[in-house]
Amino acid sequence: PRTGTPQSIAVGGTPNELVVDQGAVWIRNFPDRVTRLDVATGRTSSVVVSAGGDITNIAGGDGSLWLSHQGTDTVTRISMSGQREDPAPPIRVGRAPGPVVYDNHRLYVSNTGNRSISVFDQNGQPIGSPLTFSSDLGGMEAVDGTLYVGATSDLNAPVDRQDITVLPIDETSLVVGDAIPLGRANVFAGGPGVVYAASPLTDQVQRFDLRTRQPSGDPVEGVGRDVGEMHVVDGVLWATDTRDNTVTRVELTT
Repeated sequence: PRTGTPQSIAVGGTPNELVVDQGAVWIRNFPDRVTRLDVATGRTSSVVVSAGGDITNIAGGDGSLWLSHQGTDTVTRISMSGQREDPAPPIRVGRAPGPVVYDNHRLYVSNTGNRSISVFDQNGQPIGSPLTFSSDLGGMEAVDGTLYVGATSDLNAPVDRQDITVLPIDETSLVVGDAIPLGRANVFAGGPGVVYAASPLTDQVQRFDLRTRQPSGDPVEGVGRDVGEMHVVDGVLWATDTRDNTVTRVELTT
């Protein structure tokens, strides 16, 4: 497709989230299914049903797709090569786990029920004590050794009036940096030196420069309203559309 032009791909079910890894897009279809989309061919595979129950969020890394289950306070995983769930016991995490990120052989789990982030190694063993926060936490993204965590800026404001910020966390030291404001966005994705934020009010995706903390360049039109999840990989923005039950692909300009 032409640069900046969205391309929709039907994936079946109701896509809520996606992960791009090992030459494929892995799509979480509500409530408990995962579909694999081959990047080269655009074709989908057979569906994997999670034995762990309803899936809250997914992350990919080290050959596994990691699934959080808010109803049971656990994380399970699916083998990407075998496209089947690992028979090992579920990983116990914090209360009401939501977004998960896997980066540099570490799994990060956002526990929305107690505003904390748990960290595990590639074998599912905990690393240190969970990080705790005073704000409600949203999505997470890892870019170049930094974990970016969405958070509300004002817990006293009505939900439709809350501005969203992103908190940078150094993955090595787990030190939390200063918040980056994204306005009324509800979904974000990280890229090298930038963050892309989707706004349902304007139906746009806007790029923010991490150095200046300001909007940069023209927004992508017609993508922000019904986005469930976004990721940026190799200059391509992938987003799920919860209204049309499709995945949107946008070639980004530099």
